[in-house]
This record gives sequence, structure tokens and C-alpha cells, in this order.
Amino acid sequence: MKLLLSLIMIPLLLGGCATTRDSMILGASMGAAAGGGVGNLSTEHSAQGTAIGALIGAGLGAAFGYLGHKDYEQKEGLKQAMSKGAEKPKNPRLTEPRYRSIWVPDKIEGDRYIEGHRTFIIEETGKWITD
Repeated sequence: MKLLLSLIMIPLLLGGCATTRDSMILGASMGAAAGGGVGNLSTEHSAQGTAIGALIGAGLGAAFGYLGHKDYEQKEGLKQAMSKGAEKPKNPRLTEPRYRSIWVPDKIEGDRYIEGHRTFIIEETGKWITD
């Protein structure tokens, strides 16, 4: 048991997540530990349940490690580009339209009864603006 715990802790202690490979190994290790534990508990301590849980956990953990590292790289790339004097990408915004509402009271037209309701009229549409 101590050997298994030691093997699980090594990637956690070394996990600076500097590369995609490191992130995937760390994710797979954590996923295998969690999946093995869940598999062990859910199958009344059977070795087969533990192995299946560990395999599934390792696969999911590696996938999450990979995706997390790619997201980290993308954010770091944007930070570096901005720190080098690159201008922040401008995203246009849309202003809210101006509108008014009118209450139309109940009325009868021929053999039809029209219940009172509110009607909205757009006075000015939204406009694109940039900062």
C-alpha cells in the first residue's frame, strides 16, 4: 500500500506542469488513483473493479491534463503578446435600443374581444461601439 501511495505522490510532487506530457502524466496519475479508489469501493474491494476504475480514471485524467495544459498555453501566449506591447483585441459592444411601451386597453371589434395589453415600440435601435 505504501508503494502504491508513493507511486501516486511522485507525479504530484514533481508536477510543475511545464509540458503537455507532464500535465498528461499528472492527470493520468491522479485519475488512476481516484478511479482505482472508486472502483475498489463500488465492487466490494475486488481487484478487477479497482483495475477497471484505475484505467478509466487514468484515461479521463490524461484527457483533462491535456486540455488543461492547452488552455494554460493559450492564456500564457495571450499574456506574452500583450506584455510585448501588442494591443488588446477590441471587441465591439452593442448599445441597448431605446424603446417605449404603450398600454392598449380592452376593446371590442365586431364579434371579437381584445384583452388589454402592452405594446412596445422601438425608438432607436442598438448601435455598435468600440472602446
